[in-house]
Amino acid sequence: MRSIVFSLVSSLLSFTFKAQLSERFISNTTSTLTNWDPVRGEWLAQSIVAISKQSNIPDRMFPEEATPFEILNLVPINIRVQLNQNLQSEVNRQSTEWNRVNLLFKHLDCSRTNGRSYGDPHLRSFDGATYSFQTVGEFLLARSIHGHLDVQTRQKAQGANFSLNSAVAMNVAGDRLTFYADDTPDNINRPFRLEGEAIQMQGRTYFLPKGGTIRLEGRNYIITWPTGERVFVDKNMNANNGFSNVTVEIFRCDQNEYEGLLGNNNQIAADDFNGRNNQTLSASSSAGRTFAGSEFNSLSEKMREEQLNFIAQEFADQWRLTQNTSLFEYAPGRDTEFYTNRNFPRVHYSVMDLPIAKRDAAAKRCRDRGVLESEMNGCIFDNGFLDIAPSPVPTPTEPFANLTLKPLGSRKLNNNNISWHDPHNQPLPIVTNNTNSNDSKPERELKPVEKPERENIQNEKPERSPIEKPERENSSVEVPSKTPVSGGSIQVTKPAETVKPSGVKPSPTVSPANKPVQTKPVQTKPVQAPSVKPGKG
Repeated sequence: MRSIVFSLVSSLLSFTFKAQLSERFISNTTSTLTNWDPVRGEWLAQSIVAISKQSNIPDRMFPEEATPFEILNLVPINIRVQLNQNLQSEVNRQSTEWNRVNLLFKHLDCSRTNGRSYGDPHLRSFDGATYSFQTVGEFLLARSIHGHLDVQTRQKAQGANFSLNSAVAMNVAGDRLTFYADDTPDNINRPFRLEGEAIQMQGRTYFLPKGGTIRLEGRNYIITWPTGERVFVDKNMNANNGFSNVTVEIFRCDQNEYEGLLGNNNQIAADDFNGRNNQTLSASSSAGRTFAGSEFNSLSEKMREEQLNFIAQEFADQWRLTQNTSLFEYAPGRDTEFYTNRNFPRVHYSVMDLPIAKRDAAAKRCRDRGVLESEMNGCIFDNGFLDIAPSPVPTPTEPFANLTLKPLGSRKLNNNNISWHDPHNQPLPIVTNNTNSNDSKPERELKPVEKPERENIQNEKPERSPIEKPERENSSVEVPSKTPVSGGSIQVTKPAETVKPSGVKPSPTVSPANKPVQTKPVQTKPVQAPSVKPGKG
């Protein structure tokens, strides 16, 4: 009995001590940051606590349209070191809550890396493995084991043998954000949905509740996490259908902390073709050696076909979404199975199937536009088969990298409805002047910040419809005949006459078990008028 009482008292004291440690850390952090900057520092301290609890951050009372990570980057390094030392004692005792904050500080000293899904989707993993993923369905592109980052893509058929990314879904530190280049789940002609509600974009930056932002630069939407990760999404047109190229930028120091089609971020390209929980699949070792190196084009046609079949079938099934893991919204009568076709494509193509003249012309166009050699085959494929313009890796500006913060005379609200103004009631250069949501003036669309175009780019060909087979040209190279992949045509379901969101709010986490997809009945809610959430950004 005495031992039980002693154990209970020890547990109570330990819990109290941990709570006191948390209180002490919050108090010290707030004091340190407000001494640095009374306005921005107070907001940053409150945001750090909100990140630890996965709750909404406070409104900004300063002009910078930045995330907590971007503001923390502007704090003098000696103060950041002090805060990080205080944090580490908390991480060791309260890992569940404070590890999220640890990511915020750890990323300050990390280099960045990225993975891509572009064109007919060609993928380049975080570790440099490259492969074509000509499939149809919804897939997990990348997910952090910490649960704060999840990126999913929907690949839609373009003809019988090609597919493109038509939508992207994201978990941005607890905010469910979706982007539709095509196939919106409702009749609202706007690309973004936040928790299923269309976002009214009226400025350059939109603030997400839990600290992330959406920013438009050139033709790229940049979604930034409060801990610094970024996703770049652009909207393109091909044969009157919208599609997107998706770039996921993470930190190299989060080693072996990811899963999905873009790999695990462990600097080993060969194991990026394993399945869930890093399990070795029937041909994953061979695929890893082939696609991680430069062997693919030197393989025989039969061996290339076998590798592409493995990617489109066994490997693809590892990362298909289920209704429980999907972050997308769906129109009544549709679900993730509606967008799935496991018999696609009928025929696999590679750059070796293009006539030499067309291949060389596409290669020149890709190099002229600055496409990396690691993505050259994918660019040649897209340009040669589908006339898709080259899409190099985004190189965004860093608007807060060399910013010098000046003390503020007063706090002024800066949120999605109201812009921060200086004392003379003039908008600062870094902030777009926006109208209040209650203003009767006509709404203004999000205007991009244009970047200078590369010079000497002329005679760009217009995009055209995809072709089923490459046309033979007067070339010395014969286009090899292709062996059809087993399967039939795509099943098409007639869409509902009135398209409304189904209201599905799935869990943002992905189950590690590779369970078979089961189609769930979708309940149709009463028809309501679509709503649009106003906002400046």
